[in-house]
Amino acid sequence: MPDKREREVVKAFVVTKEGETLNERDVLDFCVQNLAPYKVPKAVEFRDSLPKNATGKTLRKELRAGFIDDRLINKEDTKEAAE
Repeated sequence: MPDKREREVVKAFVVTKEGETLNERDVLDFCVQNLAPYKVPKAVEFRDSLPKNATGKTLRKELRAGFIDDRLINKEDTKEAAE
């Protein structure tokens, strides 16, 4: 997921098993306990399924492309305002 500082931050896309319930706090708590701090997601999105190709691999580019962060600052707008 893009970040204001021209970097990417971690976002978790979660598909729960049928009949299971899970919330964002549960996912984040699990990640804090089991992952290095820089790998802990800043956002969690629950989905019915993940996009996959014909061989079953997750299409990460489609997940990235589908996300637009409202907090992002358009670099061109910032440069024009400075001039």
